[in-house]
Amino acid sequence: MLDKQTHTLIAQRLNQAEKQREQIRAVSLDYPNITIEDAYAVQREWVNIKIAEGRTLKGHKIGLTSKAMQASSQISEPDYGALLDDMFFHDGGDIPTDRFIVPRIEV
Repeated sequence: MLDKQTHTLIAQRLNQAEKQREQIRAVSLDYPNITIEDAYAVQREWVNIKIAEGRTLKGHKIGLTSKAMQASSQISEPDYGALLDDMFFHDGGDIPTDRFIVPRIEV
């Protein structure tokens, strides 16, 4: 498992990429021994950064619940992530696509 300093460094890198609206190379290419536990630790650090910037944790999401999606992602179990206040949009509201690198819709 990576150390806490590395988790924080990766979270800061992801935060900066979001702010600049730039894709970055996959974290696993720079840290080939990264584990699922590391990924969740990075996520916790990233959420802490976002909360410190004034965002609010609103909930959690479970992903990769189907075996087909797990297989396509080469992951053997569902994953989960944090949902922050600016990730929600009202029905019929405008979605500012300039906030995203490659906008997609999940149904």
